Amino acid sequence: MAEPIIRTQYLNLATGTVRTGSTNHVESRDDMDSHLLPLERARGAALHHWGVARGLEVSAVAGAAGLTVAPGTALDAAGHTIVLAPGSAAVTDPEVAPDTVQDVPTVLVGETGVAVATGPGAEGRAMLLTIVFREVEAATGGTLVLRHAPWLRLLPEAGFTDRGDQVVLARATLDAAGAVLGLEPGPRRLAGLPAGRLELRVPTGAPGTVGQAAVATLGTGPAGDVVLSMLGGPSPRPALRVTPAGDTEVQHLHTTGPSAGLSFDDRTAHEPVRWEWYALGGDAFLRAGEDMLKVRLPQSVPGSPDGAGFDVLRRMRVRSHGVFSAGIWFHQDRDRGFVGMGADNKVGLYGADGTGWGFAMDTRTGNLGMGIGLGDPDARLHVDGFVAIRAAGRTASGGPIFFPPSLRARGIGVDASGDIGIRSTGRVAAAQFNGNVSITGTLSKGGGGFTIDHPLDPEHRLLSHSFVESPEMTNLYSGRVTTGADGLARVELPDYFEALNRDVNYQLTVIGGTASVSIAEEVSGNSFAIRSDPPGATVCWLVTGVRQDPWAEANRIVAEVDKPEHAAERYLHPHVYGVDEERGIFGATDDTPTEDER
Repeated sequence: MAEPIIRTQYLNLATGTVRTGSTNHVESRDDMDSHLLPLERARGAALHHWGVARGLEVSAVAGAAGLTVAPGTALDAAGHTIVLAPGSAAVTDPEVAPDTVQDVPTVLVGETGVAVATGPGAEGRAMLLTIVFREVEAATGGTLVLRHAPWLRLLPEAGFTDRGDQVVLARATLDAAGAVLGLEPGPRRLAGLPAGRLELRVPTGAPGTVGQAAVATLGTGPAGDVVLSMLGGPSPRPALRVTPAGDTEVQHLHTTGPSAGLSFDDRTAHEPVRWEWYALGGDAFLRAGEDMLKVRLPQSVPGSPDGAGFDVLRRMRVRSHGVFSAGIWFHQDRDRGFVGMGADNKVGLYGADGTGWGFAMDTRTGNLGMGIGLGDPDARLHVDGFVAIRAAGRTASGGPIFFPPSLRARGIGVDASGDIGIRSTGRVAAAQFNGNVSITGTLSKGGGGFTIDHPLDPEHRLLSHSFVESPEMTNLYSGRVTTGADGLARVELPDYFEALNRDVNYQLTVIGGTASVSIAEEVSGNSFAIRSDPPGATVCWLVTGVRQDPWAEANRIVAEVDKPEHAAERYLHPHVYGVDEERGIFGATDDTPTEDER
């Protein structure tokens, strides 16, 4: 039954003076048992959580009987302070009655603590070593006193309820003879301090003054979170917040020293994967066994040409979110260009200065598009504008050259349209075709010919001939005929000859003798006649004509023209005139090998 907390009234309220006379045992008991001790227990229970406060380490020798408890202090749930101090007493008899204070055997606590016997009969069972607040009656100088003597005893863990009336020090596993097989903390708990707010202070000093100042508080928020706030300003500044879910919010985190950085484990990995953020030499790194990501600050390496940068080991994935596309913007005083997704099935290059999507690929078909509008969706490569392809490589002057292609295509390789469909400039050759070439328009060139494997040495040599050139669109037909007994021979020409040709000219050469030959009849009905004197002459003939088909009539070659304004004072072949390549109509062709080509 609970008793009221009372103490002796030492003041005479009527006179305002201290009462006279000696106190008796009843008054002393009231002061101690009904006031000081209850208040002490109430304070301990209210301001602290029960458990081990200090010391009380438990030790044992494996395979030997007995436990040793070192000096220390604990607090039970009722607020009793339990002290095991050198020179004091302790109860170690497990069979003593719990509530008696008389005739209770005690042992002396030494400098290293007190021994607790481990008896037989508990083979393989887990036993809990507990400490309990207890007082025993003793005589000192003929006066009876209550001596503080904590009770140490072993109890089976099975069926034990940890309510705080007994403070657990350790769990021990014993064999049949009482030897200790194992020792571990078990449900041992440490005393705590319940508080809604803690104030952290530091010593302060000034000339002639020494004091202290509050620098931070550790408290709880309205949602049950834990908050560390810094003081010193007009209001507390939250620096660290831990939510009931375990999430941590840090306003500013700074680490220094050789191991400075931030490390964390993978949340779901079965095997621990340690990630680290750290800085070294002006660069920031994200590491998981090796550096996976590097961020370089501007001029982190003095004199380095690359300046700031973002370096990712192996691959990088950029994801879209909602209606926003995924990609990377490039910024030079403002956003200039974008590389990434233009739609669910389009990836390419985007210019922010009005060009839009300059290059894109359909991820479903692999079709490519260049230029505004991206062109025909059925084209494998569509170009709307200008494309420049440069091939590295060079060869000795003279003769044809062969080198790996810059652009390789099969089927209809390239379908280009515009004022200039394809423009190619090469250091050695502008283009190389392996196969037939079909041109429906006019072919303009500086020169030309054929190159074949040399008929006399096809494995080691080549044979080249030049084209026959003419200011007109001239067709050439040739053959051999022998005149008859009448000295005449008729030569049949293709049935399209007269439809295709005008301005026909003839050349005749006699073979194997001397004869007078002439054209007996000019071309008519797609044939002409040759006369010889004497008859029976073998004649080689050559007929030329100028094309007169509709395409030829609409596209006559003008032999001499003035250069247009943009080409004035420029050359198609500047090097043969000994002028600088920069004065070429098609721009400079740098014949100087690059460092890589050397």
